[in-house]
Amino acid sequence: MFKKSFYSFLIAVLLVSVTSVTSFAQSSSFSGISKMQLKNASPIMEDGQVRGYYIFYRVEKKDRKTVSYKIQFLNENLEKTGSKSITGTPYLSLIEASYNGTNVMLKFLDTRERKYTFRQYDRAGEQVSRKSKEYDRKDIIASTAYSAGNTGNGALFPVNGKGFLNISGKKFKKIGYEINFYPNSKEVRGWTYKSDPEEKATRYAEILGANEDIVLISIASFEGISMKALTNYVVGIDVKTGKQVFEKPLSKDDLNVIVSNGFIDEDAKEFTIFGTYFGESGDAYKKNGEGLYSVSFDFEGNLLKEKINLWEKDFGKLLPVSKKGKMADLGYFYMHDVFKTADGRIFAFGEQYRKAASGAGIAMNILAGGGRSGVSVVKIVVEDMLFFEFTPGFELKKVEFFDKSKSNFSLPEGYGGVKAFKLGQIVDAYGGFDYFYKTENKEENSVSVIYRDWNREERQSEVHSVTYAGGDFATDMMPIETEAKRYRLMRGKEGHIIIMEYFKKEKKLNVRMEKFNF
Repeated sequence: MFKKSFYSFLIAVLLVSVTSVTSFAQSSSFSGISKMQLKNASPIMEDGQVRGYYIFYRVEKKDRKTVSYKIQFLNENLEKTGSKSITGTPYLSLIEASYNGTNVMLKFLDTRERKYTFRQYDRAGEQVSRKSKEYDRKDIIASTAYSAGNTGNGALFPVNGKGFLNISGKKFKKIGYEINFYPNSKEVRGWTYKSDPEEKATRYAEILGANEDIVLISIASFEGISMKALTNYVVGIDVKTGKQVFEKPLSKDDLNVIVSNGFIDEDAKEFTIFGTYFGESGDAYKKNGEGLYSVSFDFEGNLLKEKINLWEKDFGKLLPVSKKGKMADLGYFYMHDVFKTADGRIFAFGEQYRKAASGAGIAMNILAGGGRSGVSVVKIVVEDMLFFEFTPGFELKKVEFFDKSKSNFSLPEGYGGVKAFKLGQIVDAYGGFDYFYKTENKEENSVSVIYRDWNREERQSEVHSVTYAGGDFATDMMPIETEAKRYRLMRGKEGHIIIMEYFKKEKKLNVRMEKFNF
């Protein structure tokens, strides 16, 4: 059982320290760790900025059914703000934490009891709500197929000052979705918005954004894994009631599009969506795509503008690109994100990738003697970072290349014949790209994209940044120096990165902050 006294103490300290600007700690160390999964640590975000961190690890096993854990909270400067031991089953994980400017939400997963637990606390450290959500194996399978690795088994999304959204895949007659809203106050009722259990097509939903009044989601409806008869919608949901405000087609001509990214412009009261265009007919996943689709809506769901940039016709003006989206001698492009700068420019960025024969995969298949090796004879080579600039009307304007070392991603067995577009999604789902995260500095009107690289000459890992500010790009690099066999890079506060080093033999975890030059 989890102890309320722990949370009343811990969260109160965390939320007070979140607003502090007088702290200057740059590292912390933790000992007595019997087992640690580095994924059980993460930043706590608010409005795109780091406001603190949580670290969750096992201390000792009390008996066959009970384990003692410890959760540590740090502020944005890595100062320890509180900790306490808690108990649970050996199958417990703290998988997400989110902060919405008023409250904090902790999301736990217990795979033995097959349930998620959501615990929410206010600034005074008082528990606002505790909700449990059971799942079965069909839901886990649905979430995996539904999300393609982007939302996992569900993802927390903060609604500033109002509450939290959690989205997950759900196995109905077909694979669908479920969105749960957990309000900040006990006086406000939560709600659930989900696809029709009797729906005969797969329904995939993605949260585009939310403000105090409306939640914006995109929905793709299709048949089978080939995405036959693909139809896209944009849906608005009332934050207070959970009722649908509008549902509009993504495009006026019902184009064959797979949505990939988007952003909200609160000042203009509109939102923009980017996706891959697959032509007017056909099965989306049997193609590589014919171009890039862009569209904007207002908050009432009215279509404002849309544009299709074809690979050969439009991108080919700036790059030698084939109709299949392949850049001559450069492979394919996987878009990670899009953003709008303070000076009104729109950028999409991502990485090049291409197929290649895998020597290791071929050797393992030979050794398997005709059996299953589990590894494909084809690999993905990930190459440079690209930025595409668009006009406010989504006309392609400029392309920027940023060199980085090639990295290889070994495909699972059986994926060698999959189309390049879908392969990009698979590589992203498995974490095979080098992109790390994007951060914005509103005061400086700058946007930075952070990615990992490997310096072959120095034989060391590096972290690189590409920063856009005032119409120009600037780059920076930081070598990663560590003696730990297991380490993880984590997003830091503006201009910084966190390095977590786990020393299993010493039962110790070191967490330190390094500063970029920008």
